[in-house]
Amino acid sequence: MTVKEQLMLISKGYTREEINAMKEAEKLLKEQGLTCRISGSGETVTGQIPAPGQSIPGGSQALLYFGEEISEDTVDVPNFKGMN
Repeated sequence: MTVKEQLMLISKGYTREEINAMKEAEKLLKEQGLTCRISGSGETVTGQIPAPGQSIPGGSQALLYFGEEISEDTVDVPNFKGMN
């Protein structure tokens, strides 16, 4: 997370503790060759996609939920395999 990104989060009302938690999660994913997208705010990861223990290709992106629960609403995802 760049200094500019950190300052933007501070300007949006995120606390230093929340930003540190996000930075630590981002660091751990980067060490595994992954990137991340963060949703919500807070000091605790409350959910993630993919789920813990699942394998994904290197260079993939994980979605981390902070301070909010993952929506229980579900939709069926179409099969996009082979589409161009």
